[in-house]
Amino acid sequence: MYWFCGARQRPRRARRMPLSPSWWRDRMWRMSPQARVEEIERIEALWPAPSQPGPYFAIDAGPLLLVAIDAGLGGPLDRDQGAWLRRISAGSRPKILLTGKPLFANGRRIERRIDGGGTVNAIVADAANGYVASIGGDIHNYQRYLVPLEDGRRQLHLVSGGGGAFLHETHTIGKLRPERCGGAREEDFRLYPLRGDSLARFSHLYGHKLGPLWPLLQIPADDAAAIVGERIGVEPVRAAARKTRPNSWQRASAATLYTLPGRAHGPLHFPFSALLDSNDPPLFKHFLRVDADARQLTIRCHGVSGCRDAGAAVEDHLIATPDRAGHWDWRVLD
Repeated sequence: MYWFCGARQRPRRARRMPLSPSWWRDRMWRMSPQARVEEIERIEALWPAPSQPGPYFAIDAGPLLLVAIDAGLGGPLDRDQGAWLRRISAGSRPKILLTGKPLFANGRRIERRIDGGGTVNAIVADAANGYVASIGGDIHNYQRYLVPLEDGRRQLHLVSGGGGAFLHETHTIGKLRPERCGGAREEDFRLYPLRGDSLARFSHLYGHKLGPLWPLLQIPADDAAAIVGERIGVEPVRAAARKTRPNSWQRASAATLYTLPGRAHGPLHFPFSALLDSNDPPLFKHFLRVDADARQLTIRCHGVSGCRDAGAAVEDHLIATPDRAGHWDWRVLD
């Protein structure tokens, strides 16, 4: 609010019922710093345009409208933001929703409620509102869902939170069950890192904590992909992984790794973020590139491994085009 929205004073805490969960949360949560006036004035002098009106906003990007909401820590949107979202979403102009908390993640649909009734999901799924895709962060990897709509089109939902933070595993995400994720199927699903690469990477991350014994947990990527495929009933993506035959030691290592957490919540979040953080290749970071004009919308996921001469390989490539009625549908390019 200081750096982007022109706030001059730190907001006061709301009054809470003493000893209630929200009362304890407020006292455990770090307060924002009080900015110095001279700092704010120097920043404002650098702004090329007026400050944004709040933590949720829309950006006119020519052929697209980018609608960014403030999802907070995952609770419901407040009434004012909900009313704004409904107002800014009205009309068939192509839109992409940007949200800190994704609408689909880890193999399931996540309802984002709005105070007073309704959900963000319903607004985005309404064909009259023109949403082509949603992009959410928070989870530190890449996930792609193509979700069927009532009119026969597929809507794109992405998780894109792997730009710089420590990696969240993907090998614990099971085979997609359409009833849990809005009808999306395994063949409409894509991950970066792939499940097998995730298992292999975490075998290195945990293995290095064992010192000289770390090779005991190490699993090569193709063997890891074969093990994951057997566990959840999907065929590995790479041809080499479909031909490999993991040995009993690698299977035992995988069984051990599946019992170890790849992420943690609550008080354990920060210890695990330090324990499993790594800046050594392969990094499995990524960024998205979005190109749009009136006839076509293209989204590419570029994987960044940090390996010499590897470049930024395209891990996922999708194109949306409108039909005669102006409704957009997606297809995946190899």
